[in-house]
Amino acid sequence: MHTTSDAAPDPMVGHRTLGRLLLVGTVAGGAIGGFVGGAALWSPGAPDYWDAGVSVGIGVGALLGLITQAVTLALVLGVRRVRPFASGTPGLVVAAVVPLVAVAASSVWMAGVTHGSAWRSVVIVGGAVTLAAVAVGLASRWSLSPLQQTPRPRPGS
Repeated sequence: MHTTSDAAPDPMVGHRTLGRLLLVGTVAGGAIGGFVGGAALWSPGAPDYWDAGVSVGIGVGALLGLITQAVTLALVLGVRRVRPFASGTPGLVVAAVVPLVAVAASSVWMAGVTHGSAWRSVVIVGGAVTLAAVAVGLASRWSLSPLQQTPRPRPGS
């Protein structure tokens, strides 16, 4: 009888996981960056600045999303190497914490750079972290699912 625990490990599991993480990072990073850029440069009297903020924010956010998700995968794989018999929970925690910290740090920096009012800073940081939390909640299990389907060695074998 052939079971999944007897199957040979899939050599492409890391690539599939990386692809999913990069897809999520690009889309979510672009959306979050567009929001932050638009909120940072919004002015009631000058809509052109808002448009530029959204456009630049999408590009910068997508790039930062790619970098963040590459770091996320490296850390998730490191956790799996250190704790090979653990459930998928440590990997999911890392996959949630890394993007949230990256978004919080970059949005706090952007809010400080704009020298806007306190409400604008709250909107920028709060909105960006909320969008990141939604993206993490929706996509982290799907992004890491190839790793969960990979058979692991049994303890003592």
